[in-house]
Amino acid sequence: MNNNFSKDYDEGLIFINPVIKSSCGKTTFLEGCDSCIFYRDDKKFYYTGMVFRPYKIEVEYFDINGNKITEFIEDFAATVFCHEYDHLNGVLHMDKVNEVFEMTLDDMKDYRVSHPYKVLSKF
Repeated sequence: MNNNFSKDYDEGLIFINPVIKSSCGKTTFLEGCDSCIFYRDDKKFYYTGMVFRPYKIEVEYFDINGNKITEFIEDFAATVFCHEYDHLNGVLHMDKVNEVFEMTLDDMKDYRVSHPYKVLSKF
């Protein structure tokens, strides 16, 4: 989605055996996932909800060459990383929400216009 585009976004990034070593700050964002979908009247719906995530994380992992890397990831990239990291541990975004919404992709896009990614604190 265009409003979530980042010049640093790269689907080719590889994190082998990642571990989140520390985190700080707090963000919130309406998350959806293809792991949490259903169909009604031939339309695709997502189970979505507002999720709190850290603003900044320290991550330790191995790269494709076996080098151990430690780096800090922050802002929306940290949200995306945490979402995917949770999958490695059997956790879905649905496990972290207080209220579940059933939305189409267009519904999510519209909702995010009035409820964009929000940084609540950086520390």
